[in-house]
Amino acid sequence: MPTKIAVIGEGVIGCSTALQLSLALPDAQITVLFDRPFKETCSAGPAGLFRIDDEANRHCIHYTAFASEGNKYVPYLKSRCLSNDILFKEQKVAPGLAELADSGYDVIVNCGGLNGGVLAGDDDTVYPIRGVVLDVDAHWHKHFNYKDFITFTIPNHFKKILFFFTMNIFSVKLATKEEVLDRSQDTGDVNIIWVFTFNSNRDSTLFEFFFVTFLLLVSLIITIIGVFCISRSNSPHRNNRFIVTAGVLSWLELLISRSLVFGFQFSRENENSENSSQMLFWAALFRYHYMFFGVHSLLCVTAERGMATVFLRDYENKPRLWIAVTLITANFLISLTYAFLAVFQLIMMKFVFTVCLVVTVSSMVILEIIYFLNRKRLAALVRHDSNIVFYTLSTKYQLQENVQSCKLIRPALIAVGAFIIFMILTECLPIILDFPDDVEHWCNLIFDTMVYTNSLVVVPTLFLLMDSYRKVFMHYYRQIKESIHPPTQNPHRKRSIF
Repeated sequence: MPTKIAVIGEGVIGCSTALQLSLALPDAQITVLFDRPFKETCSAGPAGLFRIDDEANRHCIHYTAFASEGNKYVPYLKSRCLSNDILFKEQKVAPGLAELADSGYDVIVNCGGLNGGVLAGDDDTVYPIRGVVLDVDAHWHKHFNYKDFITFTIPNHFKKILFFFTMNIFSVKLATKEEVLDRSQDTGDVNIIWVFTFNSNRDSTLFEFFFVTFLLLVSLIITIIGVFCISRSNSPHRNNRFIVTAGVLSWLELLISRSLVFGFQFSRENENSENSSQMLFWAALFRYHYMFFGVHSLLCVTAERGMATVFLRDYENKPRLWIAVTLITANFLISLTYAFLAVFQLIMMKFVFTVCLVVTVSSMVILEIIYFLNRKRLAALVRHDSNIVFYTLSTKYQLQENVQSCKLIRPALIAVGAFIIFMILTECLPIILDFPDDVEHWCNLIFDTMVYTNSLVVVPTLFLLMDSYRKVFMHYYRQIKESIHPPTQNPHRKRSIF
């Protein structure tokens, strides 16, 4: 009785395996199972080549190698297989392979590619390497190039270049603690996205879920109150309020990020690793965009005060909304660029830490210069020195507002900058210092909760520093209080006719 062999997958590995089995076991009955057309598989696009890895000379090596294009090589393999009486059958295979084993197959060879780990029942520690392929018309390109197995190019039959990236553009790698530590020891730096995925790839208890959810709801309410009070305030300038409002509203990115992490934690057992890693990709993107947007908001507030100094004579009379729109848009795009670079592992912790530190210090230095210039001009105005500044009430008011705003912004710059740096360190230090798992888990939970609920501190701090925001809040607070408990009047109290 012939041996029945099932090969799962009709890609380059599946067809190669089936062909070699037919040559080694001519009497075997081989069936190749597939669940989708070949054009939808990973083997249809990429190409492969033989390469040499010489650690000592990898930056100055040149050699000739054979390259194979999947969309040509696999059909050739399939034709060879068909000529050897190999059967190709479209069939969905259930994870675990138990159902397939009960179908009478003696041998099952798993060549499922990206879904091979799911079919075998492996956990998240076993994962495939998936990449992105770009076709580029470049007939002048005659040689292949590669660098650290991250990006490489292969000229193909149609004189195009195939660019390969060993990362899914919408997914992230679920790193282990050992991988994070090994990478930090090898490079002397920390891969922050690996730290994020490691911290997120944990089992959350129901207590943690409800506790963090409660704090997030409270933070959402505080954020809405803060935005409402800032929008109702009359000072400082409208452009300044718009920038501060954008910074406060950016907390919603953290809310989305944490929701995606919860979704990943509670659904990863029911979904494949690709979909789960995509959820973490977006969670990381929102988180790091918030971080960069927050630290660059300091520079935007400082730049707005600089524009108020430049247009001192009529800054209060003309809205000039283009200033706020330009600063907020530039901040959004720059922060988005940094966030993508972080998620795609193109920048590490040292770079992120340096950017946050440089932006914070630069904002403080520029703010001190603006504060000095405005204070000097205000002192000249008080002395009625017409040679230095033209005296008007509007000019005096604007100078006073500039000086007062600079005084209030200084502690805010230090606080927000320190918080962003604290956010980076607390995310990476517990794992880098190799804390015990229980201590590391609780440190991550505490620090992570502090990060995601930072509006509980940011909004009250703004109200404490800015008298105009505080007055709006107290005004509406009294109105709500009186609507719930109207004040009672003493009927025996005599009222003055005046």
